[in-house]
Amino acid sequence: MRKLIIYGTGDGASVLISHLIEKGVSISAVAASDDFARNQTFMGYKVLKISEALKKFPNALVVVAFGSDRPDVIQKIKELNSKHDLIVAEIPLCGDFFDENICQKDREKIDFCRGLFADKQSVLLFDSMLRYKLYNRFDDLMEYTEKREESLELLNLNNDMIYADIGAYRGETLYDFKKVYAFEPAEKNFIHLKENIKSRDGEVTLIQKAVTQDNKGAYISQNNGRGVKISDKGIKVETVSLNEYFKDKRVDFIKMDIEGQEKQALLGADKILKRDRPKLLISAYHYPDDFYKIPILINEIYKDVKIYLRREKCFPAWELNVYVRPDYK
Repeated sequence: MRKLIIYGTGDGASVLISHLIEKGVSISAVAASDDFARNQTFMGYKVLKISEALKKFPNALVVVAFGSDRPDVIQKIKELNSKHDLIVAEIPLCGDFFDENICQKDREKIDFCRGLFADKQSVLLFDSMLRYKLYNRFDDLMEYTEKREESLELLNLNNDMIYADIGAYRGETLYDFKKVYAFEPAEKNFIHLKENIKSRDGEVTLIQKAVTQDNKGAYISQNNGRGVKISDKGIKVETVSLNEYFKDKRVDFIKMDIEGQEKQALLGADKILKRDRPKLLISAYHYPDDFYKIPILINEIYKDVKIYLRREKCFPAWELNVYVRPDYK
């Protein structure tokens, strides 16, 4: 049986190792970058330096089980990929692992989605994402990426627009518009958000609520970082639909990055999509099948628009976004 090196010791590696053990897959070594290996153990495995693991198992398959958007880290993985057999595991942030069975079951949806995009770059990126999800090859992750500033040019935005930032976190995506509505449910993030807007010009309204399909309330995970998710238990928070919040207010541009709740939030925004015809930037990577199910949903509830797929350079398949522009704007 082929030797397997798991490269990473974070939450993603923990999920992957548990998944592999459940599938009866043998793991030869767990490794960390040479600068981070400190004779520790992880899930019962002694953590080797990656250089030590590769020396011990030179023909092993290296499975990268962490992520980064840092250029220096991407370059290190690129160099490792050129010398060894390597894959970058797609460890789902939400839902189950994507595999050939899911692909075959949803083949009609995947093919239908491929025909929704407004330009060739979106189709090429879509195809590379499908290949990556099936085979986990690093090279597929590096194709057809661009900076978000370039992707935003698709939407032809201007500073006079009214902007809704759904999942504002601590304010990094509060773009410069004359009026901003920022939604963030997690208490610690919200405190940082309040502090970070003090130096901003323009009108900013902060809403400490989770955006979903309804106003029934929900629980969020205890995590106060970027990975705050709607959960079956945890901290009780208020929720609101965009239809309800903007029933007497206009919105021109909506960005959503809400840890897998994007589809529910879109369903709760169908009325304002029809009324205001806003431009959209929607994250499509939290569930492994978001990259086709979110464009399909948008096509169902938001007619006569142009749909684009764009991605920023990182690994694994994070920062995959759907951009939507009414075709008359």
